[in-house]
Amino acid sequence: MSEAGVAASGDDTDPRARVVAGWDAHIAFALAYPGLYPARYPTSGPLPSQVEGSGALLRAGFDELEQAGALRPGITAALATNALRAALRGVAHAVAANPDNGDNDATSAVVRDALIHALVGDRAHNRLLADPAPDRARTRTMEQHP
Repeated sequence: MSEAGVAASGDDTDPRARVVAGWDAHIAFALAYPGLYPARYPTSGPLPSQVEGSGALLRAGFDELEQAGALRPGITAALATNALRAALRGVAHAVAANPDNGDNDATSAVVRDALIHALVGDRAHNRLLADPAPDRARTRTMEQHP
């Protein structure tokens, strides 16, 4: 699966689930085809057209998340796309280089989860952005009734 899966897979209502599903599919491809992965996703030189196309889809997915207010403050769609592509390809190249390493799944999960946390706001954060009034009312109630 391509990077586009990051923007198109998983539960469409949960941006974190979409990123997780796409990331995991990309890493699964690198593990399933460790000899092909470096050719399809070279670390230097021009990228194959299908990789560039999947990058555009990834950016479109982050554009949607940015417009929905799902990205953390200060994170733009462009920054999220660049950060995710760099981290994802780094992990994918590492696991493709040593597909039998027993730590591959844990390495992928740690980097994936840290990146998602850095880029995508959590559901409580997103609800607060959408309607801050209920949280202010709850805070006043807690202050009045400790």
